[in-house]
Amino acid sequence: MKLQALIVDDEPLAREWLRSALNEDPGIEIIGESGDGFQAVQAIEEKKPDVVFLDVQMPGLDGFGVLGMIDPTQMPAVVFVTAFDQYALRAFDVHAVDYLMKPFSPERVRDAVDRVRTHVDKRSSAELKETILRLVEEVRRERQYPEWLLLKNEGKSLFVKVKDIDWIESSRN
Repeated sequence: MKLQALIVDDEPLAREWLRSALNEDPGIEIIGESGDGFQAVQAIEEKKPDVVFLDVQMPGLDGFGVLGMIDPTQMPAVVFVTAFDQYALRAFDVHAVDYLMKPFSPERVRDAVDRVRTHVDKRSSAELKETILRLVEEVRRERQYPEWLLLKNEGKSLFVKVKDIDWIESSRN
């Protein structure tokens, strides 16, 4: 079975480098790329990848914000990708499978993919659900309220910063 991967990074060259390294593995299928956190949330919901290679620091919605917006039952394995080592501890606190420091070698990417395969092979649905619920709870605990809201209307999705909201009213439920 091929692992389906999503690459999320705001830097096109970083996506290209990661894509090139992942394409060397016939057991990986890249099913999409996103240049920002908002696109990542939509891609994860729509494409349901097995693993997301997720940049930590992006404008707008960062990697940790992406995790906070994903339905826990839809959470893929996560490998954080960043040039900043100060996020490493936090990445593992939210149960990331691995952490790639830019610039990384193709060998290091292979090691991360091996860890993802081991993670995917070992996890049972009960273990996965428990891990995901813990992850989401930890992310939510860090914020008193979400930074962004995903609003859906007539088949379209729109991200809105909570601080920009003056009034919320419901016409039904």
